[in-house]
Amino acid sequence: YRTYRSKDELTVAVLQESGETFWAYFNEALDAHPGDPRAQLLAFFAALAERSAEEAYRGCPLSNAAVEYPQKGHIARAAAQGHKGDVRQNLRAKARELGVANPDGLGDALLLLLEGAYLTTQLFDTGRPSAEVGRAAEALIDAYRAAS
Repeated sequence: YRTYRSKDELTVAVLQESGETFWAYFNEALDAHPGDPRAQLLAFFAALAERSAEEAYRGCPLSNAAVEYPQKGHIARAAAQGHKGDVRQNLRAKARELGVANPDGLGDALLLLLEGAYLTTQLFDTGRPSAEVGRAAEALIDAYRAAS
């Protein structure tokens, strides 16, 4: 607490660290499959399925913060919104690399899968639906590619 002027500033620092962790996972999947956006996305979602099955996994702190801080303009909410906006843009960019007819739609659909995986880890202690997020992402990507 001595480093920060307020509890809210400390919260934002923790959220920024959580965002950095997210990007490390995301970039790990990208680096594992250079030049192959489908494989990159599938690797990211498969790893999420594995992480989210762990008993101690509690979803995304940034998603949780958006719920905990509903007041528009609150610095913690703004940090969460900024991060989620960046995630959305990156998923849309990956969808554009796939060459689908509706890349923004696919990117947003993948974001919905991601957020659903995060939320369901809070709702189910065992047998979490998030274990299916990798297969769901694959089916979604393939459906958008087939529609192109």
